[in-house]
Formats: sequence, structure tokens, C-alpha cells
Amino acid sequence: MKRRESPPPSGPERAASRAAKLGAPRVPERAVPPAASWGRWAVPALATAYAALFSFLCVQKYRYYLYNDFDLAIFAHAVDGVLRGTFFESIRGMNWLGDHSSLILIPLAPLYALFRDARMLLILQSCALAAGAWPVYRLARRELAREWAAACCAALYLLFPALQYSNLFEFHPETLATPALLFAFDFLRAGRNRPAWAAAGLALLTREEVALVTLMLAGYALLLRRPGGRRAAAGLALLAVASLVATYAFLRPAFNAGGAQYGWLYIDWGRTPAEVALNVLRDPGGALAALFTTPESVFETTLTLLIAAPIVVGHFLTWRYQQHSIVYHYTALVTPFTVAAAILGLRNLSRGAERAAAALWGSRPRAPSTATRAETDRGIALAVACGAALACALASHALFGPFAPGATWRRLSPAEPLWPAPEARALRAHRDRLLAERPHAGGVIASFEMLSHLTRVADVRSLHNLLGGRYTFSNRPYALPTGVGGMVADLSVPATSDAVLASGARLREMCRLNGLRPVAAAGDLVAFARGARDTVALLEPEASAGGNALPIVYDGVLALLDVEPLDRDARPGEILEFRVRWMRGAPADRLYMMHLALRDERGRTAYEHTRNIGYALYPVHEWPANAPEVEIVRVVAPAGLAAGRYQLGFSMEWRTDEWARGDCVPNDPARGTFVRVGSIRLTGAPR
Repeated sequence: MKRRESPPPSGPERAASRAAKLGAPRVPERAVPPAASWGRWAVPALATAYAALFSFLCVQKYRYYLYNDFDLAIFAHAVDGVLRGTFFESIRGMNWLGDHSSLILIPLAPLYALFRDARMLLILQSCALAAGAWPVYRLARRELAREWAAACCAALYLLFPALQYSNLFEFHPETLATPALLFAFDFLRAGRNRPAWAAAGLALLTREEVALVTLMLAGYALLLRRPGGRRAAAGLALLAVASLVATYAFLRPAFNAGGAQYGWLYIDWGRTPAEVALNVLRDPGGALAALFTTPESVFETTLTLLIAAPIVVGHFLTWRYQQHSIVYHYTALVTPFTVAAAILGLRNLSRGAERAAAALWGSRPRAPSTATRAETDRGIALAVACGAALACALASHALFGPFAPGATWRRLSPAEPLWPAPEARALRAHRDRLLAERPHAGGVIASFEMLSHLTRVADVRSLHNLLGGRYTFSNRPYALPTGVGGMVADLSVPATSDAVLASGARLREMCRLNGLRPVAAAGDLVAFARGARDTVALLEPEASAGGNALPIVYDGVLALLDVEPLDRDARPGEILEFRVRWMRGAPADRLYMMHLALRDERGRTAYEHTRNIGYALYPVHEWPANAPEVEIVRVVAPAGLAAGRYQLGFSMEWRTDEWARGDCVPNDPARGTFVRVGSIRLTGAPR
């Protein structure tokens, strides 16, 4: 009897067969989610713990003024501006719609209005990143068919060092795209197009680069060759194109006006996008070298990871080393697909173990005994892989994570401390006081760590633009601001890294235009107010150049005539003040700095701080020649040091406009290498 031929395969089966030939995931083999659901409460518990911990850490950083960049301040000030009815952002000096297309800030404004404080954005960022654990759990539960494996993947996501660094470095709208893209990928894999579009649309509101990722995600949807895949890809592509058109056809031309020129990041490849693309095509070897000569560029060439390829390429072609590292926020659009690729890799590994077991037992794949054994081996392989992944996650934390005790294995340490050091703890009360006493009429100029505490002020400016003379990532000159009622600034070396030889004159001219005078000082923290009568001295001329000993001359230019001795008891947070007599004897072509240090009784350095000679207002090269100057140096006794006696002294350093830096050479090394000021006995707790 003639056997009846099997019916032709259905549409989905034919699609699966074609997908298998192309190497794409096959639909019929997709694992069935397990019946157990204890992960439904375990994963939210893990996410809640993460959100609580990182919200606490971010609030602590804010409380101790550890956010020493201006990104948090810019976005908090922009959201506050939405509540005030304006899109102009004074720190960037432009309409923020022409900077980055972070339209998500508009719907965030009502939520921000509940507290109207930058900490609201920090907590929101922590909670949003924690929420990404849920789509990771859903994706892993569906692909791995093990409840415990899905929970393990959610934990791995929360333990990912790159995720935590993004959380801890300022606030950036694109970090909100991390969970949104994870949801979009999860919905796409589940065949739920509309939720995938909604999640992708939300991600597109965070930043313009998300459009590139969304286009890649559309291509991924096509390669899956699943029912509804073309429709999903079309919707994603349409959303991405709409975002690009809105940014580059409307927002940038209307609101940029040269205020943000991020093309400078690719200046090594060209001055225009066309030049960059042409030079990359001319030198593909150099482009590949830029991608693969940095340690953080180890990415597997899997289909899922390729979704983030435009972001990875864009970062590694820039000259900025910050964009080549995980310690900033630049991995925010890469993390979702790194995690998703890891889940799919675990799935492939377990399937490979299952097939190997079936071949080993030498029976038909559908035999009950063989299937049971293969399923067991698959579970064992998955358990080993998950255990190894957790071990690697913990090891990476110990070596490279934000909680790592040292930076031995890190090529680049985080730009911001995770926890307040002795100096930050001692300065907190002084910073609080200077901010509370600032004039409330007129605009305010502040250094980075102060900016995020001033977001309710309509006109707030950043000190670094005033020092450097231009806006950030722009060739627009920074005009001296008027209408300024006060300035609260840290004038120490770390906070004035943008200072050049012309910065002192710019600072003094700005103070003259606005009638600002120094009214309070704590260490190198100085507060200025308009029309103040009671002032504090920073640098004063002196009539006589006489001293108690022969002067110490540094680099043949700067003479140290005398140092007022200091010998006293002090509590943490108290201000130690002494006078130093200087004289410039020859022309200077560099900035001079004083490196202060407290040494314990064993001669070990317990505390150090670098400050500008002349408080950055009166640089040495502008002093009258052969005329003595008296500088009043203030040091805040640090908190956290053991009670006891310390030697206070200083050495001298220099820096040029080209960022060259070195130690000053004294004519008398025995006296000038480390100048002793006096003995300080730290006692008790801070007042």
C-alpha cells in the first residue's frame, strides 16, 4: 500500500526552517516557561533592594557634594525650567532642546515637581535601572525554562558593574533607556509588537542616539523571521526615523546655533560627518584599531550584541577616553543587549548540552529515557554556567566594580568618589553655610559640586566656563555674565582644572562688572556677594620685602619670603589660617600651585590638598615684579583622621596652559622641597 505523504509544512514551520538555515533562533524549539513562579516575588525583592541601596548612595553623594561634574545640575535645572515655563538652560547657555533630544524631561517635570530637588532625579534613575531586572527575568524565564536560572540572570543584571557605574555617575536621561530597551527586546522576542513599540518609543525620548539602536532592533526583528516580524520591524524603523527627523531636521537647526558641537569628538577623523565617514572608509584598519585597542572593547559578535554596534563604534571612534570606559554612563545603551546576549548564550549552551547528551546516549531524541537524561544534562550545564557567571560577576566587582577597594586593575578610576573622604566630610558644613548665606537676588556662579544644589535659581552659571572662556563642546566664546548677585566657588586646583593664564583677569573683571566682593572663605571655598561691606582677605600687597631668612626661590621666578608659623589644636572642620609672603622676581609663563600636606608622627602623609597660589583670582604672572604679596592661606582640618599631632607643610608645583605639570625646583632643596608651616594637634569630634 502506498504511504500517504506528509502534508507540507505550515507557514510558521517554513519560516522556522528558513531561520534555522540563516542561524536565527528557531521558534518551535523555544523553551516553555516553567510553572513555578517564586521568581515573581524574588526578582522584585532584589530590584527593590538595589533601588534602595543605590538611592541611598546617590543621596549621600549629593549630601556631601560629591557630584563634581555638571550633568546632574544641567538636567535638574532643565526640568525645573520646564516647571517655570522655559526651555532655556543657563548652565549650557542654550535651549536644551538643541543640545540633546532628551524630550523625556518634559513628562518627568510633574514628578519632579513633587520635591523640586535634584535628588528626585537620582532616585528615579536608581529605580528605573532596578526595574530593568523584570524584563531580564521574563526573557530568561522564557528562553531558559528554569525559574532559578531566570532569577539568576536578574541578579547578574543588577550586579553588572557597568550598570552600577551608570547609576552612580551623575544623572543622564539615556540611563532611563536601559530598562526601556530591555522591555522592548523582551516584548519583541515574545511576539508582542505593540508593547515593544511603546517601550522603544519611550527609550527614543531619552536621547537621539537611541534611534540608531532602534533601527538595529528593527533589523533584528526581520532576521528573526517570525510571524509579525516584518510588522514589528516596520514599526520600530518608523519610530527611529521619526526621532532622527525630529532631532536633525527640526530641533537642532532651530535651537542649537553652535551651542553644542559634538562633532569635535571625532576631530581625529574629520570636521564634518561626511569627512568622518569618508576617512573611516579610507582607513578601515585605523577604525578597527580604535575599536579593539581598548580593554573594554571585548564584545562578542553575536546578532544581539550587534544591535548596540552603532553606539559602541560611535564611542570608540572619539578621542575622549571617558567614552572608552565603563566607569561613566556611556554603556547605558549597550548594557541591555549585553545582558540579553548573555541570556541567549546561556540558552544556546544548554541546548548544546542537551543535543550532546542525546548523541551520547545514542537513542532517538523522543525516547523517554533519552529525553529525561538530556533534559537533566541540560539543567546541569545551565547550573554550571549560571554559577560561573555569578562567580565572574563577583570577581569583576572585586577588581573593577564601584565598590572595589583599590584601583590596581582599573585602567581608569571613577571620576567621582562613592563615599565622602575626610575632606568632604569636613567641608560639608561650610558648603551648606556658604550656600545658605548667598544673595537670593540675581544670578549665581558656582563650581561643579555646588551647581546641583542651585537648580531652583533661574540664572545659574558654571565657574568652569568663566575660567575657560568658552562654552563646553562649543567654539562660542563665553561672554562675561552680568546681573550676577553672588558666586560660591571652590577655587582649589581640582575644581579649577579649566583655568588658564587668562582666567584670573576674567574672574576679576566679572567681579568688577557685578560689584562682587569676597565675604566668606573656608579653605579654598570662597563666597562673593554684590556690594558687600564686610569682606575677607585673600591676597594683599605689602610694603616691605624683608624676611627672617634668605628667600627660597622656585624656578628662578617665585620667591618665598616668609611663612607665618602655626602651632595649635584643632577639631575636624575648624579653619586653620596662616600667612605666606611671596614675591615675583621674574616673568612667569605658568600657573603656580601649593601642595599642602598633613604628616603624622611617622612622617606618613595623612591628608593632602592642592590649591592655587592667589586663589585663581590673582595668579603669579600678574603680580607686580619685585613687590611682596601676602597670601592668607586657609585649611579646613579634615575629619576622619586619628586624634594626634600632625606636621603641616607644603611643596610647590606648576602647570601650563598646555596641561604640562611638574614640581617646582627650589634654589635651596633642603628648605624648599617641603616647607614646614607648623604642628597641628587634632582633637575631638567636629563641632
